[in-house]
Amino acid sequence: MPQGTKIRGNPVANQGRMVVIGMVVVALAAAIFAWTFRLSQGQQILTFWGADAASAIRLGSEVKLLQLEAGQIDSSNALVRSLNGMDWTAAIDISKTSGLVHARQALITDASYAWSSEANADWSKDWDVLLFAGPDQRITVAVQGEAQILVHGGTGRMVQ
Repeated sequence: MPQGTKIRGNPVANQGRMVVIGMVVVALAAAIFAWTFRLSQGQQILTFWGADAASAIRLGSEVKLLQLEAGQIDSSNALVRSLNGMDWTAAIDISKTSGLVHARQALITDASYAWSSEANADWSKDWDVLLFAGPDQRITVAVQGEAQILVHGGTGRMVQ
C-alpha cells in the first residue's frame, strides 16, 4: 500500500460506535424521565402537608401515638387543628419503634393516598393521633383506620 493512502474505517467498528452512542442516548433519556417522574411524584403530598410538616414527619426526633376517644374530634371546631384541651386515653412514645421509618415514608409518599376520592370522616369513631415533633417543628396527624381517613392536624385537610 502506498504511503499516504487512507484506509477507510472498518464498518464493524463504525457500527460499534453507533451502538455505544445509541446506548448513551437511551441512558440519558431514561435518566431525564426518571428525574422528572420523581419530581412530579412528590408534588401532591407537598401541597397537602407543606414542606415544614413533611420535614417534621420525616425527621422529627419525637413521635407519640395519642389514642382519642370517640366524639372528641369534630370537623367544625379547632380540636383537629391543635389538640388543645383534648383528653387522650393513651399517649405512647413510639420514637424508637421498629417500622417507624416505613410509616414515615408512607405518610410522605403520593402513592399512599387515593387523591381522586372524597374523604368523609366519621367523627363518632375512635381516632389515633400521631404527634411528630422536632426542635422547631411539630405536626399532628389524625388517623381513623377503619375508614382509612387521614387528617392534617395543622390545616384540617383530609385525604383517604
